[in-house]
Amino acid sequence: MNFQKVFVMTTPVSQGAIAAPYIPSPVQESKLPQAAAGSAPESAAQAGAKELLGVLGLTPALMADEKNKESILDVIDRTFAKVMAGYDKQLEEIKAKKLQQKGAIDDLSLIRKIVTEYKNAHSDETGAIDLSNVVVTLPKSSPLYAEGKRTMKLSELTAYYQKEHSELNLPDMPKTMGELKFTQDQVTDALRITLEPDSQQAFTDLQRCMQERTAMWNMQSTMYRIIFDGFRKLNP
Repeated sequence: MNFQKVFVMTTPVSQGAIAAPYIPSPVQESKLPQAAAGSAPESAAQAGAKELLGVLGLTPALMADEKNKESILDVIDRTFAKVMAGYDKQLEEIKAKKLQQKGAIDDLSLIRKIVTEYKNAHSDETGAIDLSNVVVTLPKSSPLYAEGKRTMKLSELTAYYQKEHSELNLPDMPKTMGELKFTQDQVTDALRITLEPDSQQAFTDLQRCMQERTAMWNMQSTMYRIIFDGFRKLNP
């Protein structure tokens, strides 16, 4: 197998770009000294490579095991592939969670809008009210929109979130102006205290996961560079 790997230079995540890849000239892996060889003194590059391997829980003994025919590069590739797969799964889960939260925020914002508009338009009324049959157009981000629903009654939308998201503590449909004000306050609290902070936390988790994934990618690139430079010095 030719020792030819693509080395990506470290780039801060905030810049959103990665520099051009560093591609060393091919070196025959058969010419590379194995970790089991102890005749030559250990170079700084080899020591650095071992230190980085230790971070991943790998040891030189693993490479020297006669039953394990993988090269150091194979072990690095396999180990980082598993680590990256874990981060990719985390990213998928966080993104799915953010989509769900956005749908809930948009739906509750719609409920608050309808309630607030009715309250402002009927501020002088003191009798019974009935908003249960008011029809609303669902936002495309709504989980109900994904189920094929485009419009539904306000009472049905409220009932959905009472059942599926009891933690939001949405009240039943208001029957008086006093209850309407209470509904407005509860929906506002659900948005301000629960959904919006959770959405911000999910965004923070997404950034953290992306930064850690990039750091791991850069560590892999650094390990390739250290090993390549060390072997190149030993095999001029």
